[in-house]
Amino acid sequence: MVDLLGQVLLTIARRPLAYLLAVLSLGIGVAAFLCVGALNEGLLGNIYGRFFSDPKSQEPLFHVQVRLEPEKGWAVPVEGSLDVREIERVLWEQFGRPAAVSTSNWLDTKIERRVITEVMVRAVSGVRADSLYLAEGGVVKGRPLNSADDREGSAVCVIPQRLAEVGFGTEDPIGQAIRIGGWQFRVVGVVEPEGISPGSRLLIMTVPLSAAAERFREQPVRQVQAWVSSTEAELTSDMNRAEKALGEKLGKSVGVGTDSWWLEARKMRRLAAAIRLRVGLLASLLLLAGLMGMVSMLLANVSGRMQEIGVHRALGATQWRQASGVLCEAGVTGLIGAAVGIMFGLGILALVSAAFQSSLHTTPWWLAAAVIASTVTALLAGTIPARAAMKMSPVDALRAQ
Repeated sequence: MVDLLGQVLLTIARRPLAYLLAVLSLGIGVAAFLCVGALNEGLLGNIYGRFFSDPKSQEPLFHVQVRLEPEKGWAVPVEGSLDVREIERVLWEQFGRPAAVSTSNWLDTKIERRVITEVMVRAVSGVRADSLYLAEGGVVKGRPLNSADDREGSAVCVIPQRLAEVGFGTEDPIGQAIRIGGWQFRVVGVVEPEGISPGSRLLIMTVPLSAAAERFREQPVRQVQAWVSSTEAELTSDMNRAEKALGEKLGKSVGVGTDSWWLEARKMRRLAAAIRLRVGLLASLLLLAGLMGMVSMLLANVSGRMQEIGVHRALGATQWRQASGVLCEAGVTGLIGAAVGIMFGLGILALVSAAFQSSLHTTPWWLAAAVIASTVTALLAGTIPARAAMKMSPVDALRAQ
């Protein structure tokens, strides 16, 4: 080991610039490799991962949004109300029962003697309402709503965790009474919605659509959303058919729009794959540049040590002994390049995270993979000089000097 380190130091002393360039090229390749890992774990993993894991993006569903549009400009309040059951009936005639239908209104909520204003009450219905509308966050306590709640018109609700903390404190909210818009409901579940910042004041509670229709008749319905099941082949045509059917039935004063998380997820998967491919290709090219620099540096080093190699061979050193020395030197250089690249890569990630206020990080697995990639690249670079050292004749080596 001492001889090996001495040989590496001797190589650095003989050709410091060539050795520095070889280590830097390997280090830059390792840094790019770490950036690929951080991109996968951070941007693509955290941001896209939540989107891909949502049930609305995992199957060919499409989203229908129906809203009342102002006839005299946006400055004039919209009058009238949408008929939710009529919209549901139109979609049912065209595609079968919708997977989920929802409306929302801002209503005051009273818990014991405390009145909480500006709470968004979302009323949901459909065979998939529980998974499609409560998939935004995990159920902390109790249960989500189900189709039986809507079928029976049960006065039950699911509330966000922050509302439970504000209204009930340390008490268990499950089974407790809560008044929404003057009507009493029973809490059956508590959820923690994702996608809402911790400091947000937005509170969203969910009730069955049938219970809301019976109790909140005086509240106008300005917007209705629905999710409809389709197939991969007919998704786009079904979206156009839904817009046409609803537009003809509801008239010009109603705006109808459709979109599909599944189509967006497919585009995002392709984009994520393209980003990974390009950054991975860049990292590979940088490692290849490091490999070429290592080959050039080690070949020059072998050529400069011809007399030394000739003496060793004349004293009985085997071909493998000479080759292993070159390979060990390449491996140590690869480890040095990995250390430089890891420090460089972590510095880049820290700067980017601070500049864009994002969370780009790497994992121990990616660090280990970076060390292995650098070492393997260096060993591959050392095979050509090692082969040249093995084939060198001691007589020719001594005569060349």
